[in-house]
Amino acid sequence: MGKLNSALLLLCTATAVAAQAQTLTTLASFNGTNTSFPNALIEGNDGNFYGTTDSGGANHGGTFFKITPAGVLTAMYSFGAASNIEPIGGLIQATDGNFYGLTPGNVGTARNGTIFKITPAGALTTVHTFTDTEGAPAAGLVQATDGNFYGTTINGLGTTAKGFTTFAGWIFKLTLAGTLTPLYIFGQTSQADGGSPQGGLIQARDGNLYGTTSQGGTGTCADSIQLVVGCGTVFRATLGGTETTLYSFLSSSNGGISPIAGPIQATDGNFYGTTSTGGANGYGTIFKITSDGMLTTLYSFGYGCNPGKLIQASDGNLYGISPYFCGSHQAGMIFSITLGGTLTTVYNFCSQAACADGRTPSALIQGTDGNFYGTTSGGSNSHGTVFKLVLTSVPAVTAVVNGASFVGGGAVPGEIATAFGTNLTSSTGINLTSSLPLPATFLTDSLMVNSQPVALFAVDNVNGQQQINFQVPWEVASGPTANIAVVNNGTTSASISVPVLAAQPGIFNYNVGGNTFGAILHANFQLADSAHPAKPGETVLIYCTGLGAVLSPPADGEPGNGQSTVATPVVTIGGTKAIVSFSGLAPGFVGLYQVNAEVPEGLTAGNQPVAVELAGVSSNSVLLPVL
Repeated sequence: MGKLNSALLLLCTATAVAAQAQTLTTLASFNGTNTSFPNALIEGNDGNFYGTTDSGGANHGGTFFKITPAGVLTAMYSFGAASNIEPIGGLIQATDGNFYGLTPGNVGTARNGTIFKITPAGALTTVHTFTDTEGAPAAGLVQATDGNFYGTTINGLGTTAKGFTTFAGWIFKLTLAGTLTPLYIFGQTSQADGGSPQGGLIQARDGNLYGTTSQGGTGTCADSIQLVVGCGTVFRATLGGTETTLYSFLSSSNGGISPIAGPIQATDGNFYGTTSTGGANGYGTIFKITSDGMLTTLYSFGYGCNPGKLIQASDGNLYGISPYFCGSHQAGMIFSITLGGTLTTVYNFCSQAACADGRTPSALIQGTDGNFYGTTSGGSNSHGTVFKLVLTSVPAVTAVVNGASFVGGGAVPGEIATAFGTNLTSSTGINLTSSLPLPATFLTDSLMVNSQPVALFAVDNVNGQQQINFQVPWEVASGPTANIAVVNNGTTSASISVPVLAAQPGIFNYNVGGNTFGAILHANFQLADSAHPAKPGETVLIYCTGLGAVLSPPADGEPGNGQSTVATPVVTIGGTKAIVSFSGLAPGFVGLYQVNAEVPEGLTAGNQPVAVELAGVSSNSVLLPVL
């Protein structure tokens, strides 16, 4: 599309002044031969998804598999050797590009489990075999900013201050070379620091590790029959091994007990997590906890729901799964919850015939495409599934404006325009198209003018402010109005109707020091800025849009080639009418107009206002530095 068009589109990115639709697609149904019962997924650096299964495969000991977003499944490795069978939990992809995971406590020479490394091509190496002293792992690893891996064991051994053996578990550090050392051993001083850390760790923005224990803490737990008394804790640990208990769960409150999943840190800086049981109804909770230990129960689940690990999605809300008897079909569900505590059921499993969508979902992830992915047991072959959930809030277009000036009021044939609204896209960031002709569908989006998809420049979602930059088709000149709608992930907004205008000039611009300067270039295409001011008598190139009809217009989405505008605009610089030598489409660009105007003689040196007027409509005023 060209560097100039890309730069001008970045100038178009501005702050914009429900119901939900979802489609769940089964990407793969495991059949016991290709593999069975998948664990959690991870999205790899290549955009494909990777995971493990805890049974099936060539050796009946589980597999490492890859699945594309389109659902092409490949078994990359079959577990089954005595030291490597039945992998558990999710994988991580480390900075070296390899995947790392765990096998359970009945595997390895000491039958306490292993840590393995596997390349994206499927070559496996055992990195570490757990000893009786180290205990057995229960959750995945995290790679911290120091390059080392950190994890937990549920029953690592230590010696208490009174000389007794504690089975409360470890936080461990593992180097890339495979050296494992204890970072912290629970229960050495007292049960107050918790025990049996089953949920895994995260590294927060403060650089420390955070996690939960399912037992221990300062309170008693009426339902506990474990060796370690207590209902569990939330803790913080430095990379140097200093552990702090932030909160101890109590069975006598409605705050939930026995967290199994680890916490996450949300964009508000607070931590969010779940308890497996307890709460007002006895079936688990969602909680928020600050870094200084202030805990708030956001939601208490009902019968059989017992929630799993949370994620925060690109819409700012938290999402998670309830894997057991929850949901309208008692097969598990996907839910969302706002940071304020409003919970919504997103999808109930076994909604499809013969439970082809599976049951008992495992951990959820959001892909870089904005869609959700996960795994289940069950499915059409009763050996589990991989699914994709497309979740789209119904989009709404709130305004259509000139893409350079952001002035509304109508649509001009051929111009670069901007649609503002809500739920316009599932993507995040500034996303520019990069090919010609411009696409009519980009990422998950298309924009319709009079029910026809049009050429797209960009789809932006920055800090929740959403816009789509598009070319108004030349054909709208035939009608008095244009009806505009957005389609996001197959869900279509209501249309808004705007009048079709003959012209509405808008000059592309940028801001420096509180002043708005125009996208105005010298004849050698150097920007006419304060360091390179224009000189009286020279011809400058003013880049704008919304000048309307041209002779022999190109096809929609195709670049112009210098076609002249039907009408010649009036240009004023410093309040003086300038001589216009050309007005038409900028060669090589879509929807971009170029007006060549001579800087009038006699102007005072400094920043001079520039405006373009056509069909009685004036553009936004911008500044041009003049020598």
